[in-house]
Amino acid sequence: MTAAGQITRTWLSVEPLDSLMVRDGRRFAAGDSSVAAGVAPAPSTFGGVVKRVYGGEVDRIVGPVAHLYDTPMFPTPVDVVETGDLARGRRLSRLPLLPRPEHEISDLDPAPTEQGAPPRLSHALAGEGDPVGGWLSAEGMAAWLNSGALPPGEIEPEMWAPWAETALWHPEPHVGIARDPVSGTVLDGMFYRAGHLRPVDGLRFVVGCDHRIQPREVPATVVPLGGRSRMASATPVQAADPFPRAPEEFPGGRVVVYLATPALVREVRWVPPGTSARLCGLAVAGPQAVATASPEDPGSTSRLMWAVPAGSLYFLRFDSPGEAQDWAARFHGGLLPGLPRTDNPVVTAGFGTCLTGRW
Repeated sequence: MTAAGQITRTWLSVEPLDSLMVRDGRRFAAGDSSVAAGVAPAPSTFGGVVKRVYGGEVDRIVGPVAHLYDTPMFPTPVDVVETGDLARGRRLSRLPLLPRPEHEISDLDPAPTEQGAPPRLSHALAGEGDPVGGWLSAEGMAAWLNSGALPPGEIEPEMWAPWAETALWHPEPHVGIARDPVSGTVLDGMFYRAGHLRPVDGLRFVVGCDHRIQPREVPATVVPLGGRSRMASATPVQAADPFPRAPEEFPGGRVVVYLATPALVREVRWVPPGTSARLCGLAVAGPQAVATASPEDPGSTSRLMWAVPAGSLYFLRFDSPGEAQDWAARFHGGLLPGLPRTDNPVVTAGFGTCLTGRW
């Protein structure tokens, strides 16, 4: 038996057997001009897989972490941007984080309250460019977290190429019809298109499942993944931790928190509770719509929430390097703290899986 309070983590490999069809929950009606767009599966989609495999909810989930064959892949941080023009060709850069001029205005600055204005963000990313998107390998992510191997400035193509993967799936259009639920006949004019996602060869997802009681052994099985009867193979694995290690030191108490999965925070200006940390800067690409529903009764259980997308960054400063190191050791590869399950039960279903680095 697991000792009281002790957490046992098991790993589950989830391999799609077909295209992915996960919608973001915004309204869609069939018709000759309607298109339902598919999005990357949210952590809660894999929460449904875990529940089916283990026969109930686990204490919490971390991930999912995409794997291309045996290589963990992470959403590219939003401070990596594409610049250049037709003459210079495509160029990639990592933007520096610099102190903000006093006169600079940002939509992330807090609004004044009766108690006065909350602290202004002291730093911001400087430069121009569009976020690269795509994916970084675990090796590339480790270089980014330590900053020394991937410092701000232009990134040489030969350095970037071994780490990057532009896409793990590709759009795949499908067509469908709407039928009368009683007669089974096709409804007039109810023809629609749906954008599925076709995984590349070798793609699977690894999900960490935390248990407070000794988990039972489960066999490999085939379970639904997302909508439209899409299926996946779920297999328990003796996987190594897929997360790159955090830096050993955090000079000046500076920690950048990277979101490996979307986070359901109360406010976009999240700060770790119960610490001396101050939010110095924020880089966010979003917001991102996330929909959840129970497969047993999707009509009455469906919810639409807004999340801070994966790849977003929180630049924190703790009072001491020691406190920064202790906090990073505790939460690196885990979930953002301060998001109570009582407020929203799905927050522990992998939302806010984070890594810690230096800035």
